[in-house]
Amino acid sequence: MNDENLIPLNLRSKSEQRIVQSAGGKASGKKRREMKSAKEMAILFSSLPSIGKMRERLVESGLKEDDCIVKMEIIASVAMRARGGDPVAAKLFLEIMGELKSETNMSVNILNNNQHLEEIARQLKQ
Repeated sequence: MNDENLIPLNLRSKSEQRIVQSAGGKASGKKRREMKSAKEMAILFSSLPSIGKMRERLVESGLKEDDCIVKMEIIASVAMRARGGDPVAAKLFLEIMGELKSETNMSVNILNNNQHLEEIARQLKQ
């Protein structure tokens, strides 16, 4: 990359800034749509019927034929790995079941709590 050719936004004219910002906004929107599409595809895929050996295993374990979908295969796979002693799979399985808060949720709660405490401190200073 040739850094000498890069011009900071604050050194560009207003019209150039608008052009650059518009291009960035369009690229961001395109990426957001692609990510949404990937999420929609994953949801669609997870609802497809299960096939093959995994379906047979699920039915043998007592599930109804209608409940044998890809999402169930994934959950069953995680559960089997957890039963085999995989701590990462065990943690994921507990998170799926809602019995263990994910680190992301805990981080968001901590961040929200810190912001709340900062707001209280600001009010007390006034």
